[in-house]
Amino acid sequence: EEALAWRDRWATNQQMAGYFGVPLVWPDRSLFGCLSVFNRTEKRYSDAFQQLLWQFKALIEGDFRILHLLRALETHKARLEEQVVSRTVALREVNARLEGELVERKRLEEALRELAIGGAGGYGEAYFRNLVLQLTRLFGADHALVAVIDDDDTRQARTLAFYSQSQWLDSQTYTVDEMPCVRSQGEKSLVV
Repeated sequence: EEALAWRDRWATNQQMAGYFGVPLVWPDRSLFGCLSVFNRTEKRYSDAFQQLLWQFKALIEGDFRILHLLRALETHKARLEEQVVSRTVALREVNARLEGELVERKRLEEALRELAIGGAGGYGEAYFRNLVLQLTRLFGADHALVAVIDDDDTRQARTLAFYSQSQWLDSQTYTVDEMPCVRSQGEKSLVV
C-alpha cells in the first residue's frame, strides 16, 4: 500500500506508472539512498533486468567498500605524515624509507581509486550521472535517479543525479518515507 501511495504521488506529478528500485547501503549497513528506475507506463521488469539492477547495487556497494578502504588508507597516510614531520635529523634514513612507502601507498591508493570509480566513468556527480544515464538506456526507463540521505536530517533524501524523459533534472529533496526502496530494504526488491 505504501509503495502504491508513493507511486500515486509520482503518477500525479511525474506521470509515473512503473517503478523498480533497490536500497543502497554503506558498509556499516546504514542507508545511503536508492537506485531506481521509473516509467510513465506500467512495465513489468523481467527477472533478468531485476537481477541486473541488483548487480548494479552490488557493484556500487562494492565501490562503497573500496571508498571506505581508501578513507582508511588516507587516515593511515595522514598518521604516517605526522610521524615523518615529528622525527629528528637522526632519523633521516628512516624518513627516507617511510617516504618510499608513502609513494607506494599513493600508487596503491590511485589504483584503488581508479577501480572504485570505474576508470573513465569519473567519480562524484559524473559517476552517478553516467550510471543513471546508462540505467535509463539499459532498462528503457523514462526516469532514473540516485538519491542520498541528508546528513543533517536523515528523514530527507536528495537526488545526486536525476534523469527524466531525456533531460537532467535539478536536484530534488523529498522525505525518505516516500522512497519505495527504503520500504523494501532487506527484501529482494520492490516493483510497482
